[in-house]
Amino acid sequence: MNKPLFTLNALITMLLFSSLAMAENSVQLTPLIVYSKPEARFSDAPNATYMDQEDLQRSGQRELSQVLRATPSLSMSQGMKGGINALSLRGASGSMGLVNIDGIPLHDTLPGAAPLDLFPAETFGGSDIQRGSAAMLNFGRSLGGSINLHSRDNDRHGAGLHLEGGSFGSLRESATADLGNADHSLNLTAGRDDLFDGTYWADSKQGNSERDDFHAHQLALHLRDRFSERVQLDSSVYYVNSDSGVDKFGLVRPTPLELAIVDGPGFLKQEIWLAQSTAAIDLHPQWRSELQLGYTSHRANAVIGDLLPELPLYPIKFDNQLSLARWKNSHSFWLDTQQKRGLQFNWGGEGLYEQGRSITGMGGQRGTGSGFANLQGDWDDWQGTLAVRADHFDDYGAHAVYHAGLTWRMSEQLQWFISGGTGYRPPSFNEMLMWPMGNTQLKPEQSAGGEVGLRWQPNDNTQFSTNFFHSRYTGLIKVERSTVPLGLYLLNNIPHAQVQGLETQWSTHWNPQLTTGIDYTWTDSKNNDTGKPLPRQPEHIARFWGEWTWQTVPLKLWMQGIYRGNSFDTGGATAIGDSFNLDMQLSYQVSTPLSLYLRGENLTDNRQSQVIGWDMPGAAVYGGFKWIIL
Repeated sequence: MNKPLFTLNALITMLLFSSLAMAENSVQLTPLIVYSKPEARFSDAPNATYMDQEDLQRSGQRELSQVLRATPSLSMSQGMKGGINALSLRGASGSMGLVNIDGIPLHDTLPGAAPLDLFPAETFGGSDIQRGSAAMLNFGRSLGGSINLHSRDNDRHGAGLHLEGGSFGSLRESATADLGNADHSLNLTAGRDDLFDGTYWADSKQGNSERDDFHAHQLALHLRDRFSERVQLDSSVYYVNSDSGVDKFGLVRPTPLELAIVDGPGFLKQEIWLAQSTAAIDLHPQWRSELQLGYTSHRANAVIGDLLPELPLYPIKFDNQLSLARWKNSHSFWLDTQQKRGLQFNWGGEGLYEQGRSITGMGGQRGTGSGFANLQGDWDDWQGTLAVRADHFDDYGAHAVYHAGLTWRMSEQLQWFISGGTGYRPPSFNEMLMWPMGNTQLKPEQSAGGEVGLRWQPNDNTQFSTNFFHSRYTGLIKVERSTVPLGLYLLNNIPHAQVQGLETQWSTHWNPQLTTGIDYTWTDSKNNDTGKPLPRQPEHIARFWGEWTWQTVPLKLWMQGIYRGNSFDTGGATAIGDSFNLDMQLSYQVSTPLSLYLRGENLTDNRQSQVIGWDMPGAAVYGGFKWIIL
C-alpha cells in the first residue's frame, strides 16, 4: 500500500476508535430542541428498486443474474449457464463498482461482464438498484447507477437445506445457519453448483457442438454485534471458487479476415475474496460515526485455444485487488414533534488502493482519496438533497461530481421527484490491461444527466412508479464487436453518446391468493458521432410476473415472461433479434419445514443469442426441495 493511503487509513482508524473510547466517558451536553429520526427515510432514493429476501427468493431461481433480469434500466446479456453476464445500467457498463456487496466493489471477470452466476440469490438478505447520479449517495462510482447487495441478517435462530437437480446435468446444494437475536446475529451460507454436462458457450446454431461444464462452491459469513445502545459492529466475508470450460476466438474466414467464438479446449478458474467490517457509534443523539474497512480480490486464470486449431493453447491471467477505508458521519435533526421538518448532514472521507496485473507482466496501481458531503432535508411535503464528492486519483488528478434532487409529496398516495447530477470514472485495470480486450489508451468516462418521475401507492397492496431520464456521456467505455478484424470484441471510448428512456414498475397484491407485477424499460440510445445505437442495448425490455397460492391445497404457482427487444452491434451493422422467455415454478408445502418444487426455465425454448457468437441455452427443467427450520 502506498504511504499516503496508509497514513489516511491509520488516521481514520485512530479517529474512530479514539471516539469509541471517549464516547463511553464523555460528558453529555444539553441537547438542542430537536428530535431523532430514522436514517433510512433520509437515504431512500425515489427512483431506486428495493428487493428484500422474499423478493430475491420468490422465483426459486438460484442464479442472482436470473433474479435481477429485466429490472428497469438494467440490460443484461447472458449466455452459457455459470458464465459471465454483460451488464449495463442506463447504457453505462461501469466495470468495478457497478456491483457492490455490503458497500465493497466487486471486480469484473472480463471488462463489462460480472460474475453474478457465481452468487446464489439465497446468500443475500436484500438488494437495491440505485440509478443515475443518486448512486453516489451510497458511494456508487458507476455512471449509470449501481447494484448493491446486502448480506443476510436474520435475527432469529434457524437452519436450511436446499438441494436441486435437473437439466444440463445440474446438481446444486446450499446450507444456511442463523443464530441471532435483536442485538447479535451470525449468518452462515455454504453452497456448491455443478453442471456436469454443461451448456454451450459458442453458438450451437453455427455448428459448435462442445458443451462446457461448470463447477463452483461458495462460502459466506455475516456477523452483527450491538455492544450497547450506541456501539455496533457489522462484518462479512465471501469466498467463491469456480472452474468451467471455455471456448475461444477462432479464424472463421481468412479473406476478408473474420473471427468468431468457436469450440476449443480450455478452462477458466476464478477465485474471489471479499471482506468488510463496519464499526458504528452514536457519539451524540444527533451524531452517528461509521468506519468501514474492506478488501476484495479477484483472480481469473484461463487457458484457451489459439486462432488456428494446430496452434498450442495459451494462458490468460489477471489479478485484481482493492483495499478500502471509508469514514462517514451523520447528523440528524428533527425540528418538530410531528417529524415533518428535519435535516441530515453527512460528511466523511474515503481512501481506495487498487492493483491490477496481467499475465503479460503489465500492471498498475492507483490510490484514490475522496471527501464527500451531502445535505438532505424535509420540510412538510418537500424533501431536497444536495451532494458533492471530490476525488483525487494518483493517475488522473482531481475531479468533483455533484447530485441534487427534489421530492414533493403531492398527497398521501402520490409523490413527484426530479434529480440530476454528474459522474466521472477512470478506466479500471481490467479495461486497460486484460489481454486481448484491454486498451491502454482508454480515457476516463464522464456523464451529466437527470430525471423526473412519479410514485403512486394508493394502498398497502399496490405500487406504481414511472420516470423519464436523460443522460449524456463523454468518453463512454464500451465493449463492441469490431469491423476490422471482424468479430473480435474490443474496448474503446465512444466520444459522445446519449441515453434517454422511461422506467416503469407496477405491482399489486390483489388478494391473499394473487400477486402480479410488470417492469418495463424503453431506452433510446445513440452514439452521437455515428448516429447508431449503442452496442447490445435493446430499445424495449419488459417483464410480466404473477404468483398464485391455492386456498384448499398447499400449492403455489409462480411464473414470469420476459421480452427483450432487438439490438445492434458491430457499429450498428449487425442486428440481434428480439426474444421472449417464459419461466414457471410449482411448489408444494409438504410440512412446515419441507417444500418440494418443479421449475421450468426458458419454456419457450428461445435460442436467440444476446451477444453475437454466444449461445443461448434452451428449455430446462429442475426439481428439488427446501427444508427450513425457524
